[in-house]
Amino acid sequence: MPNDNSITRCAKAVLLIDTYLRENQKDDRYTIWPKRNDKPPGENEDAFLFGKLVQAIFSGGFKGDTVDKYMPKMKKVFHNWDVEWISRLTKDEVESINELEGVVIRNRRKLNAVVLNAKEGVSLTSQYGSFRRYLNSFADIDSMSVDLVRRFSCIGEVTKDDFLRNVGYIVAKIDLHLTRWLERMRAIDNAASFHTKKTIIDEIVESAKIAFPEFDSVKFDEAIYLFCANRKDVLEAGGICGDVPKCEICPILALCPKREVPPSPPGKAPQSSPKKSDGVSHPKPKPDSETVWDTTYPKMRIEEIKRINPYASKSWLIEPFREETKDRRWGVKRLFAGKTTVEKGRIKKFGGNHGRYVAFRAIVHGYATWKNGVLERSPKVIQ
Repeated sequence: MPNDNSITRCAKAVLLIDTYLRENQKDDRYTIWPKRNDKPPGENEDAFLFGKLVQAIFSGGFKGDTVDKYMPKMKKVFHNWDVEWISRLTKDEVESINELEGVVIRNRRKLNAVVLNAKEGVSLTSQYGSFRRYLNSFADIDSMSVDLVRRFSCIGEVTKDDFLRNVGYIVAKIDLHLTRWLERMRAIDNAASFHTKKTIIDEIVESAKIAFPEFDSVKFDEAIYLFCANRKDVLEAGGICGDVPKCEICPILALCPKREVPPSPPGKAPQSSPKKSDGVSHPKPKPDSETVWDTTYPKMRIEEIKRINPYASKSWLIEPFREETKDRRWGVKRLFAGKTTVEKGRIKKFGGNHGRYVAFRAIVHGYATWKNGVLERSPKVIQ
């Protein structure tokens, strides 16, 4: 369990993050971020609430900017979130909607859930008079949360908080970004329960309120989300504490127990990574206790690798493939997918940190070579 120091450290970090986001936001996007959930003037209340429910359904498993991009298009397809109309859709009609590439997020299970939830919405409106009255019928958020998860398809612990937050309730969405940040700040461990996470968040928010009385769970959640997610539509540099943290430009580096940027030796500037697209052949590096690359890759020190992949270590890179790393061997196989070359961009798309991971491992263990910006498969590659 975290101690008072970790709570205080997180509270200080949140205030620094808020300042950083304000100073580096794109076109005041962070300032106006909370207004994205305001109900448009004249829009039907039940339709607005159901649209937010649909957004919560698709937020589970899809990137936030992807969901945001599709929501206006899906709103048109679903007749401005007409719950009655949606509830009458047949399986064949849902299948036709699922074929609308570039218009809807094509996920048959979630689209079927939209229809099932519309049927439930019609029932609730008949019983309570409106969707909002149903929500207002609960004595507290906890009892409301339990009923939402019970009633609605594809709504779980995280997505129901996403829905509640987006329709005006003060709750934090404990998603991957927030959980990962809390772990890196050592406010929780990786075995922390959902209830423990909520308790820690409340303690951090209360501590932060000493300096910033207006700071609530929603503002805390949104600040950490934008700090961790790669929302370049809001933040010029994109996420800082993402899958691969940008520790070298992180505004809370001094407060982070898991910071991964080692200090440069006194009087010596840090080395920069050699260019791989200059067409120049690099000589074989001399033996160096800190060099982890062999002749298949230009000399690169562990400090430089950590800036790309903060989880890298010399022992991690040079250890042999073993049975317990079978998933990594499969990762190498999938990376090449039977092709003779894989471009640099393919590594990034392979899965962020995991893509770089298997690429590094492939090079270090002789499964690939890197020449002029192209990753080439070697004869040793796993078949």
